[in-house]
Amino acid sequence: MPQYDNMTAREYLATRISSLKPPMTKLENPITLLRMLNTQQWLFFLVAFAGWTWDAFDFFTVSLTVSQLAATFKVTTTGMCSLSIHS
Repeated sequence: MPQYDNMTAREYLATRISSLKPPMTKLENPITLLRMLNTQQWLFFLVAFAGWTWDAFDFFTVSLTVSQLAATFKVTTTGMCSLSIHS
C-alpha cells in the first residue's frame, strides 16, 4: 500500500487511476443465483420489495397533494415544502 504522507497532488491522483478500472471477475448467471434462494430469503426479498414500493407510493402521493395538504394545515405551499425538509 503506498504511503501518502509526502505525496504531491499529482502523485496521489496518479495512484488513483489504477483504482478506477473495475475488476474483471466473471459474473454468475442471475437465474442460477435466484434459484439458490430458499423460502426464507424469498420472503425477506418480498417484504423489502413491498416496503420499497410503499415508500415510493407514499412519496409520490405526498408530492402530488402538496397544495391540498397545505390548505388542510392552513400554510402556504412553500411553507409546506419547507416543513417537510426540516422534519
